[in-house]
Amino acid sequence: MTAGDAITITVAPATTSDVVLSLFDSNNVALVNEQNSAAVGAPETITNFNISHPGIHSVQIKTVEGTETDYALIRTARESLQSTTTERARPKN
Repeated sequence: MTAGDAITITVAPATTSDVVLSLFDSNNVALVNEQNSAAVGAPETITNFNISHPGIHSVQIKTVEGTETDYALIRTARESLQSTTTERARPKN
């Protein structure tokens, strides 16, 4: 990501899990910490977040329950780049 990019990240759980979404910069500093405003089972979204520093950014996805769940991850940056993946959230031990 480059400075000035706006990014939108959506995580849609495949089950009725309550997902929590966080965005970190390349120094592992939370830029958006524990986005959890949607209802249980509904997608969580960080919308049009402006990246202030270039570098590698990471997304943390977990569930409130601390359980595993399948989810789809949709990332959009600069409106011309879109990436979708399906993964499984796993609790940290």
